[in-house]
Amino acid sequence: MTFKLKLRVSILALLLLALTFIACRKDEEIKNSAVDERGQIVSVTLFRSLSKLQVDSTLASINPLAPLLFPTQNGVKIYHVVYKTLDAKGTNTICSGAIVIPDNVSGKSFPLFSYQHGTTTQRFDVPSRGSAELNIGIIAGATGYIACLTDYVGLGDSPGFHPYVHAKSEATAVVDILRATRNYCRQNGINLNGQVFLAGYSQGGHATMAAHRELEQNHANEFTVTASAPLSGPYDISGVQARILTIDSAYSVPAFLPYVVLGYQQAYGNLYNTLSDIFISPYDTLIPRLFNGTYPANYVNDHFPKIPKQMVRPDVFEAFSTNPNHPIRLALKDNDVYDWKPKAPIHMCYCEADEQVTFANAIMAYNWMRNKKGATNVEKKMLGKDLNHAGCVFPALSYTKSWFDSLKK
Repeated sequence: MTFKLKLRVSILALLLLALTFIACRKDEEIKNSAVDERGQIVSVTLFRSLSKLQVDSTLASINPLAPLLFPTQNGVKIYHVVYKTLDAKGTNTICSGAIVIPDNVSGKSFPLFSYQHGTTTQRFDVPSRGSAELNIGIIAGATGYIACLTDYVGLGDSPGFHPYVHAKSEATAVVDILRATRNYCRQNGINLNGQVFLAGYSQGGHATMAAHRELEQNHANEFTVTASAPLSGPYDISGVQARILTIDSAYSVPAFLPYVVLGYQQAYGNLYNTLSDIFISPYDTLIPRLFNGTYPANYVNDHFPKIPKQMVRPDVFEAFSTNPNHPIRLALKDNDVYDWKPKAPIHMCYCEADEQVTFANAIMAYNWMRNKKGATNVEKKMLGKDLNHAGCVFPALSYTKSWFDSLKK
């Protein structure tokens, strides 16, 4: 090789190296930009204003005891917010939610309260559109908190299909609505006292545990969790909760199975090529129509067999039962949310007659976090032997509100 040719090769190699370096820097800039943009407000619109009297009337319509258990201090303003976040694959997207602000913020300082809602199969049955669980944010806002309630990725104004009980995207949506709420407060001269409270029921219990973990492990420089209350959630989704779906017994919410499969396909992309790879006819063609975001959960459940595994191909069920590395089993395992040691206290509430999310989830999570991880600040609270999933809601929220109030500055 001549000297000139060697020189040209060397120059070309240096040029390629420089271009590679520039490309890597550019990729890093894009990644950092995505991180920097998370939690930025895209839009915020006043959704509803309620006077103190109207809040009391709203609470009384829910439960006659509510105004006595949750004595209001003020009215509230409810905002529909759209904010930047990441989807289940880590790609930039938007999410919507509700922010509830007391109507008198002058001279006061408030803790943040994030509430995570339960399962919905309807795209717009979410807090930002006035779902029933928005009332929990209203209670918080009327009793001295700044409340925020994410709709989750894939629901509300967020595009795509909702990655149901996917811990990472649930947690990301919570982190970023906390950021959006903090940004709104800064822009409007509303003082926050640094406390952060988390609570959620059913799917929201799973999301609350995921969000608490995410905040402490990856965002401790931004937020300090004061306390969290995961309520009746499927924390051991690969274990005690999955067993409900594999036994020869009737289950009250058989739609849970296809919803999980659809959600994890959205997140991981490796569960199936077509739904007929997993589900027998007619469910393989029925599932997309039922989960189009318009039908309520009761209607969807009525179209599936009460024994969930009866909608699954026998060979798939056999593979799932015997192969610890089956894609569905691995996806479930990736979304267990109990294998960590929290710094802030956690109180898990449950009822023993829960027919939807077995209370064994709370027992399993409590024992594991206490005995395996050494967490001394985790408690379990049984609130009724005879209360089912719906019946457990009010006592769980009442207990949580009282506990949070005792910790509030």
